Amino acid sequence: MYSRLNEKADSVIIRLAREKGSGSVVVTSDREIRGAVERSGVVAVSAGEFTRILRTLDTGSSDDDYDDYDDPDFDTPVGGNPRRASKAERRRNEKLKKLRL
Repeated sequence: MYSRLNEKADSVIIRLAREKGSGSVVVTSDREIRGAVERSGVVAVSAGEFTRILRTLDTGSSDDDYDDYDDPDFDTPVGGNPRRASKAERRRNEKLKKLRL
């Protein structure tokens, strides 16, 4: 994939994510790209998180191991059960489970 002349690669990634829609996953550690694609309903995964997912696939760990993932980039929920992921995080995790087949 290439960007056009005078077009930033970030813009290409955001445009493609919007075109593909909410079933897509973008792997990036760039916060600006993450925010833009998440506003379009696309799941954004950091490079470190994606590496952990791939390692989990390689070692054959269960899907339940992923639910305990703690990413410092995300805010801690303010109220409710502190051990339960937010609704947005639960939806995101459901979409990410598709990566692990």
